[in-house]
Amino acid sequence: MMDEENGTNGNDDVEEEKAEATKPEAPKAPAPPPPPQGPPPQGPPHAPTQAPLQAPPQAQPYQGPPPQGPPGQAPPGWYPPQPSMAPPSQQAPPPGGYAPPPRYYPPPPVYYPPPPRKPKKSSKPSVVGTLLVLVGVLGLITAGFGFVGFAFFSDATEWFPGEEGTVMTVWGEVEALNGTPIEGASVSIAGTDVATTTDNEGNYILYNVPVGDQTVRVAKDGFTTINHRMTVVGEPFGFDDPNQRLHERFILATGTGEVTTGNWFNEDIFELGSVLLVCMVIVTIASVITLWSAFYAFKRRNLMIVVIGCVAGIFTIGFGIGTVLAFIALFILLLAIDEFKEDKKVADEAT
Repeated sequence: MMDEENGTNGNDDVEEEKAEATKPEAPKAPAPPPPPQGPPPQGPPHAPTQAPLQAPPQAQPYQGPPPQGPPGQAPPGWYPPQPSMAPPSQQAPPPGGYAPPPRYYPPPPVYYPPPPRKPKKSSKPSVVGTLLVLVGVLGLITAGFGFVGFAFFSDATEWFPGEEGTVMTVWGEVEALNGTPIEGASVSIAGTDVATTTDNEGNYILYNVPVGDQTVRVAKDGFTTINHRMTVVGEPFGFDDPNQRLHERFILATGTGEVTTGNWFNEDIFELGSVLLVCMVIVTIASVITLWSAFYAFKRRNLMIVVIGCVAGIFTIGFGIGTVLAFIALFILLLAIDEFKEDKKVADEAT
C-alpha cells in the first residue's frame, strides 16, 4: 500500500533498512603506538630524535612502446620522455624504449678571416747586396794600391833622377813672343860652370848637366830673365846614355826683371801625392759605407741607407769596374723599392 503523505511505497523503506543493517562496518584506523618508555636518547644538543625524512621516489618514465592513439594525436594522459640536454654522443636511449630524435642544434660556424697574404719576395735585394759587397771590396783594393803608390813616390826623389854623377845633355830653342829666334842669349845651369849661348837660329846645347834638381837660367839684354826649375832624369833610371838628350824651349818677353818657371820633381810629387792621398781616403770611406749598406740590402731594411751605399759605391772607382757595378746595383734597387717598404711595415707591426 502507498504512503499517502510521502507518496512512496512502504515496502521500499523496509528494504532499505535491511540493507543498512547487513552492510559491513568500515575498518577503523589503527591506534597510535604508545610513547617510548625509559630515559630520552643521548646525543648532541638540539639533535633530532626522529629519523630524517626521505625524498619520495621518483616516477619512472614509461619504458614500453608508445601507446596507440588516434593518428596525429597522442592518447590522453601520455607524455613522451623529455630529451636530454647532453650532446647526442653522450645520450643513451632507454633500453627497449622509444627514443625521440634529439633536439640538438649545432652552434653556427665561426668565421675566421684568412691571414693577410704576404707578397712573394724576389731576389733583387740580395743581388743588390752582392753587388755592393763586390764594389766595396774593389774599392778597398784600389785604395790599398793608392796608399802603396803614395809611399813609393814619396821616396822617389832619392833614386828617380839616377845615380849620383850621372850627366845628361839639355838642348832646345830660345825665341821671342812673336816666334823670332833670339841670337846670343846666355843659357846656363845655376850653381855650375855649364853654360852656352844661342846661335843665329836661337838653338843651344848644354853638355854634362848633372842629374837631379837644376835651375836653367836664360838671359838676354832687353828681355826678361827666366829661371826655369827642372829635374834632370837619366833614362833608364840611374844609367848614363850619351845619346839621350832633354829638350827645353824658352820664350822671352821684352822688358826687365826675372821670372821663375817650372817645378822640381819633388814638388810635383808632393802635389801629386797630396791629391792622391785625399782621393784614396775618399775611396776608403766610400768603400766602407758601401759594405755597410750591403748588410741592410740583405736584410731588406733601411732603404735610404742602401741608396746612399749605391751612390757611395760610384766613388769607389774599383779599377773602373766598381763604378759600373754601383750603377747596376742602384738600378736594381729602384725595381725592388716595394719590398723594402713591405718589410718596413712588418717590422713596425712587430714592434
